[in-house]
Amino acid sequence: EEVKAFDVSQAPSTCPTALAPEAPSTQWPSGITTLMLRNVPNRYTPEELLHDLGMHGFDGAFDFFYLPTDFHTKKNKGYAFVNLRGPNFVKAFHEIVHGKKLTRYVTQKVLELSPAITQGFEANVVKYLAHQADRVQNPWFKPMIFVPGGGGVAALEAAERWQCLPLTQDNVPERIRMRMQLADDVGEPEGFV
Repeated sequence: EEVKAFDVSQAPSTCPTALAPEAPSTQWPSGITTLMLRNVPNRYTPEELLHDLGMHGFDGAFDFFYLPTDFHTKKNKGYAFVNLRGPNFVKAFHEIVHGKKLTRYVTQKVLELSPAITQGFEANVVKYLAHQADRVQNPWFKPMIFVPGGGGVAALEAAERWQCLPLTQDNVPERIRMRMQLADDVGEPEGFV
């Protein structure tokens, strides 16, 4: 079964744009860590998609995850954003996820990966908090961040030690919170990162 490449010009107006989904090693800019995952079956919840990604060996591989939800239907919008902890994870993630079907529900949707426009953990955190933090009250509809859960250096290397938290001002790592506060104090424009 041949899978056609996604044509960005054909994206629905409600779907954010991203770069073309060619193989990461040949076409994507270097340093890519944040990927847009398209064609996620709409019945998937954030927990289910996280579980399925974890079953493919990606526990602890990413620090930011967002599966936008339509508040009227309570179903996802068909795309997600994942920030991998480093560019070295991108190729493996692409090989395992791109062009595959999720199997939890019967679907014909084929997953497609492309680099997201917003790149990096900090940039994604700042962008979300600047634009949507007050709109969403239910923590399960917010992006998820994965921060060290304690236990020293050994814990940083163990996937099970990463703590999944909804993205709120209170859960933002201190270094990012301080930079955001500094930018507010000196009047930096949005998207300073």
